[in-house]
Amino acid sequence: AELTLPLPITNKAPSQLVLNLRALVNNLQVTQEVGVGVNGQQPLQYSLTNNDHNQIAIPINAKVLADGYIQIVFDLPTAKRPKDIGIGDDERLLSIGLVDAVFR
Repeated sequence: AELTLPLPITNKAPSQLVLNLRALVNNLQVTQEVGVGVNGQQPLQYSLTNNDHNQIAIPINAKVLADGYIQIVFDLPTAKRPKDIGIGDDERLLSIGLVDAVFR
């Protein structure tokens, strides 16, 4: 999965992008491991353990500021089918859901 956002035009450059995420977790799938690569850089690794309100703060460095946009590439190695972990009949391979993204 991939997300590209232009940086906001403000008097002060943002220092981070905070993602609020849902995660497909339950007693059979206790974490979702998420790799987050930014503008072609080495991915940062996160473990999400809550269904809702998982926050990831992605630092915005000089390269991102110079590019004028942030491109996020998600690596989702623990994605599961809800059906396989006892959550209904959904056969889609799922991991996370983006609720919102805020530049700070």
